[in-house]
Amino acid sequence: MSSYSKSARWTVLPAFMLTMLGCARPNPLYEPGIGAHGDTGFPGNGAHEDTGFDSGPSAMLDVGAGTDTVMDASTGGDDMAVVYMFATEPTNGSIGGEGSGVSEGLEGARFMCAKAAADVSAPCSTEPVVLLSTGSNLTELVESLPDDTPVVSVSEVRLAGAVGALLEGPLERSLTEASVVAPDVFGVWTGANPDASNCAGWTSGNSDRSGGLGSVGGEQDWTAASSDSCGERHPLLCLCL
Repeated sequence: MSSYSKSARWTVLPAFMLTMLGCARPNPLYEPGIGAHGDTGFPGNGAHEDTGFDSGPSAMLDVGAGTDTVMDASTGGDDMAVVYMFATEPTNGSIGGEGSGVSEGLEGARFMCAKAAADVSAPCSTEPVVLLSTGSNLTELVESLPDDTPVVSVSEVRLAGAVGALLEGPLERSLTEASVVAPDVFGVWTGANPDASNCAGWTSGNSDRSGGLGSVGGEQDWTAASSDSCGERHPLLCLCL
């Protein structure tokens, strides 16, 4: 008969059970709703009031001066926030009018950016800004973002050294090369081409109207390369901190 007594077994068993219960405790680092894919409602759309964006500080990263990619802060160097650029699904000129449950135009565009942030797992801590103009000026759209903050793709490829320089010159990498858009995307709606009617304030998908289009295949003309029929489908660009 084993020398391992009944009393010893009853002493060890509770300790083992407590250890296992401790392993089943929720991870305090996981916060449902921040960047979650389940709720992409935009305030005022009559659907959800919670977009899943935290009002707290953004993730801190080391931009790795002289490199193409953003490095994790654990690699050393000065930590700083970054602005993420990403794209929505393609849409025609009637933005937001295709079953989104919101009004067409800029409200629909904001809804699409909120949804895209979840779709691409963009680590946003602020509500996304839509790089889409009803006129031809995009500068005022980025005024809410810190001027000296680097701009990177979700895959952490640097696009511009600072938000302030984003609209003033060429990108460091094309939108296609930085994987902001898919390889088969021809262009992005921006509204920055003064010759385009911008699809009647982005409320029309009629082919007899046009919208301003930016280039995706090169560093130049990424905001205003040409125009296209409002019946065609192109993504929108979004920014978040």
